[in-house]
Amino acid sequence: MIATLPSLDVPRPARLRLQRVGFALAVTIPALGAVAAPLYSLHVGPSLVEPLSFSTMLTISGVGIELGYHRYFSHQAFSAKPWLRALLAIAGNTAVQGPVMYWVAHHRLHHARSDREGDPHSPHLGRSPWRGFVHAHVGWIFASTRASPGRYARDILNDRALQWIDRRFLLWITLGLFAPALVAGLVSWSLRGAVAGFLWGGLLRVFVAQHTTYAVNSLCHLFGARPFAGRDQSRNIGWLVLPTFGGSLHNNHHAFPSTADNGLSPGELDPSALLLRVCSALGWVWDVKKPTPAQVERRRRSNDEMKETGPDDE
Repeated sequence: MIATLPSLDVPRPARLRLQRVGFALAVTIPALGAVAAPLYSLHVGPSLVEPLSFSTMLTISGVGIELGYHRYFSHQAFSAKPWLRALLAIAGNTAVQGPVMYWVAHHRLHHARSDREGDPHSPHLGRSPWRGFVHAHVGWIFASTRASPGRYARDILNDRALQWIDRRFLLWITLGLFAPALVAGLVSWSLRGAVAGFLWGGLLRVFVAQHTTYAVNSLCHLFGARPFAGRDQSRNIGWLVLPTFGGSLHNNHHAFPSTADNGLSPGELDPSALLLRVCSALGWVWDVKKPTPAQVERRRRSNDEMKETGPDDE
């Protein structure tokens, strides 16, 4: 039944206009904050508030997106206790990349049609390199269609706890912006600390969280290593591993979408997988999926055959 549902939803014109305004604000306001944050600190003088609020909130948002939205909700790469599921969903919401259902539906559509017609954010498909980069990085969110949750995120639609969290999307965004301001203001007991917490732990952090995720859609389908051949153009970029919490090992992920650990070769660091090991040791997560070395080696050996025969367009 689900397979017969349409892949895309088409919002009504009034709703589409409202969504596009919201998307524009969600991208523009953090960008302005990213400019204002260093200027403000240069004006009033730097302090520990900036790096502490920024790194703490970026970790919360980054883990929420990569470990929560991506590996857990989109690919079910592990099982988790209900309270941890809720925290991962809320943390992902603070990155201002859409509610869980929206993010999951589009990501699953991306995997279903990766770099082929229907992929919502492929940089290829007849586009010039620059136009392809812009479309994959941020332009795609302004498209006139949306991935159908009924087809690609039915499990999220049927999850009451996640629906409760998703309906309060604006609340989590607000908390993500103003909580670092409140904490920094109280700890430093100053307005200067509160403003720095808002700019660095709020707006600048959202800007970085957004564009590191967007870079996986754009840069990681244009540049980097490709140890596993396939029908898509996914690639690994090592220097993006830390800010994406392991998400930039994107070719590894496309080779094994349900893996909870993208570090498939010696020397490949995956921060999210390291955190997952701690959670597993504490009994918070279980059924953690990762391909065996034999499965990885078989996939590597298929590279020559894949390169000889070309992409599978089926």
